[in-house]
Amino acid sequence: MWDTDCAFLPNKKVIYTSTAYGEIRMYDRNKQPRPVEDKKLFKSKINKLLTTNCENYLIMGDTIGNIFFLDRRKSNQNKNFKLI
Repeated sequence: MWDTDCAFLPNKKVIYTSTAYGEIRMYDRNKQPRPVEDKKLFKSKINKLLTTNCENYLIMGDTIGNIFFLDRRKSNQNKNFKLI
């Protein structure tokens, strides 16, 4: 496992990590020390991972200039922005 970034929700009990293999992992400290959810979302390395103040969205950027906006409640990719 090669984690590249992590983001905490304000309650500090849920942690999201991104990997160099394009995966997002969710850890819930109240449930177990292993990932509760592990999804391969992208082919490229995810460099940056951020949460929003409302705790419903994740924003991530990869190495080839894409910015992704992910809805945590649906676990699907909502928008993809390409930097020019």
